[in-house]
Formats: sequence, C-alpha cells, structure tokens
Amino acid sequence: MDANFIAIDEYAHCPKLNNCVKDAREFIEVLTARYQFEPENTITLFNAEATRPQILAGLKKLKSQVGPQDNLMIYFSGHGETEDNVGYWPPATAASGRSTARRGTTAPLRPPCCAS
Repeated sequence: MDANFIAIDEYAHCPKLNNCVKDAREFIEVLTARYQFEPENTITLFNAEATRPQILAGLKKLKSQVGPQDNLMIYFSGHGETEDNVGYWPPATAASGRSTARRGTTAPLRPPCCAS
C-alpha cells in the first residue's frame, strides 16, 4: 500500500491545532504493526513541510508509482475549508485572505481559521 500523510498542527496564519501530527504518527504505527504496512511506500508531510508545492510534489510522485492493482491512502489532518460544496485543504503556509490556485485558476480562499 502506498500512502500520503499530511498533518498540520502549526499553521503560519491559522490557530494552532493539537493532535494532527500525533494522530497521523499513531495511525502509521498501527498500520505498520498490524497490517504489514511498509513505511518506505509512505510520504509524510508534517507541519512546515506541508506547503502547497510539497503536497503537489507528493501527489505527483504517487501518481507515477501507483498502478491499477495498488492500494493508495491519502490522509489529511488539519484545518479545512469548503466553498460551493467543494472541500479544500489549506497548506501550512496558507495566508489570511490570499488567493490560492485551484483547478488551474486563481480563486479566493479565506479559510474560517484564517479569517481576521
């Protein structure tokens, strides 16, 4: 199984969270101990590592190595935002009121956690 774990407790401009990284690490431990999960097939991005470029690079890497018969898990723990019934994951560096590229265009993203 391939996996991408993204967990953010410490955002640049949003309130701090307390257990996102801890929960992700514990989940990886359970998968390794009980389900023959292979850590070498895992991408982990915790706190400051979880920038938009790093998240996209991890997804691109998985796209190139995961085949039709493989299992893939993507785990995200952190602040979230919805707009027009679509969910978004603000990266660790998300700034209040800034524009964020989505679906190839630039659209406003002001997560409630970052609103002033």
